[in-house]
Amino acid sequence: MIIEYLICYNKINIVLKGIVNFKGLYGDQYLESFNDFFQYEPLKLRSKMYNWEIKSHVHSNLYQLFILTAGSGKIVNANEELTFKSPCLIHLPPNTLHGFKFNQDIDGHVISISDGYFESIFNSVPKLLLWYSELKLINLQAHSLKEIVDLLIKVNLERTDNKLETNVYLSSLFTLFFIEIARAVDQDYQEVQLKENRTLQYFNKFHKKAKANIGKNIAMEEFASDLGISLVHLNRICHSVAQKSSLQIVQELVIEEAKKFLNRTEYSISEIAYFLNYSDPAYFTRVFKKHTGKNPKEYRSQM
Repeated sequence: MIIEYLICYNKINIVLKGIVNFKGLYGDQYLESFNDFFQYEPLKLRSKMYNWEIKSHVHSNLYQLFILTAGSGKIVNANEELTFKSPCLIHLPPNTLHGFKFNQDIDGHVISISDGYFESIFNSVPKLLLWYSELKLINLQAHSLKEIVDLLIKVNLERTDNKLETNVYLSSLFTLFFIEIARAVDQDYQEVQLKENRTLQYFNKFHKKAKANIGKNIAMEEFASDLGISLVHLNRICHSVAQKSSLQIVQELVIEEAKKFLNRTEYSISEIAYFLNYSDPAYFTRVFKKHTGKNPKEYRSQM
């Protein structure tokens, strides 16, 4: 069963035309035991099945990691097409609109892991959760590629074992694997001063809830209350981690959602404003232009 990408707002349920949301992998059935889901497969397996083109879709519950060892292609997200060439790494957090156009010489590995499992492992490492919260396309050095693939092989071998201690050992391997990737491919990860863990945990929880409630009229005070802190404290946390206020972060998430509508649907600008809880389309247009430099009509015409 293919599950359409439903965005549930307090006013209306709508479907983004042409975009599907897979609870499992691209084209797969819904997975019953999704909270503990982990999947490894060669990149060629699924891409060849779909004639080297993966249509735009989202995974609402999956982190995905593409490790490209040969070939090239393009990744299509809500805003643009990004060309990549091996060796490189592509990371996709949950709820990231994406598609692929692979050249037939492509080769590599794909790891998919449920958000519940991933976040349960790394709740004690909020810095890592923050690093993996964004789409990343990163070129790799040959030695970094070898280290990452060697760890991946070890993870994949361990997950097929039925020993009693496998789950504990696998969690340890995952921790090592994802930390080593961040360290190997992103110097900024090593150089950024580690914020207090509690601060990052608050920020991650706020950001996750804000993404899950795009288009709902939730006051910033309510976000803060759910975390058990004051709005002043929440804004202090947001400025510390992202150099933005909580309201700015929520507004940017809404603008990214608006871009998806403009890129992938035929809804009018007034309808999009309504879906995103703007009662005044003219005000929505002003906010959109403030963030993007273009009004919605101009942005859509350039696509």
